[in-house]
Amino acid sequence: NAAQQDDLVVTDQLWLHALASFSILHRFVVHADIPFTAFQAGADAPLSGATAPRVDPSAAFGDVRLGARGKLVGTAEDAAVQANLALSSMVWLPTASEGYTGDGSVRVALSLVADGSTPRLYWSWSGGARIRPLVKLPGALPSRTGAGLYLGFAAGVFADEARRFAIGAEAAVDLTLDGANLFDPRAGVAHLLLTGHHRIAGGPFEIGAAFGPGVGQGAGAAEYRLIGFVGYAPTRAAPPPDEDEDGIPDKADACVEDRKSVV
Repeated sequence: NAAQQDDLVVTDQLWLHALASFSILHRFVVHADIPFTAFQAGADAPLSGATAPRVDPSAAFGDVRLGARGKLVGTAEDAAVQANLALSSMVWLPTASEGYTGDGSVRVALSLVADGSTPRLYWSWSGGARIRPLVKLPGALPSRTGAGLYLGFAAGVFADEARRFAIGAEAAVDLTLDGANLFDPRAGVAHLLLTGHHRIAGGPFEIGAAFGPGVGQGAGAAEYRLIGFVGYAPTRAAPPPDEDEDGIPDKADACVEDRKSVV
């Protein structure tokens, strides 16, 4: 029946992201993401009529993302087994140059992040809220985007003792709550990914890839995602713990709790 045909407005997108982050005092991180689409494609309007404007196939700018993360509590950076709890925030700016590469409005996210690792395993969990304007998309069964919850989990294994190779999996879900039921498939987006990561010669250059299916029928849901990245991540070891701030690391300090006298 022509009246029941799907209107495939966006069928394919090729995104490129330029990302940068900077660590401050081994406790805070600020980061930025500048995205744009190198290519977009969509299907012709169905016989029943278009439900939305056609996609522009040319390259387009996306919504710039700015964020920060602060460590609340955690183990020392030189600990063999690590666990950390942090607070993270993100702001999306309405910089998109085309209707299907951004929201056209400011979005904000605030989340709690927990992560950890052992010499051979790593894991992370995040959960929080995203605030964005409510939009009802047209259709026989209309879908919505708006404020909601975000949940994500990732885990994996280091394939070698130097932790140069890592293989893992990731799951994430974004649930719209503004004007929608909690698990309405038309208001939710999720993805499952298998991931691989390699630090070339132990760093600082890194490469990685991920692939997996999408779940849900919300705006932005994909049948599958294929991701690749190339990165440069120099590291600097954190200073050893010095509880009394006397310049002598705790491991070599005979009087850890005796602080320097101030004259």
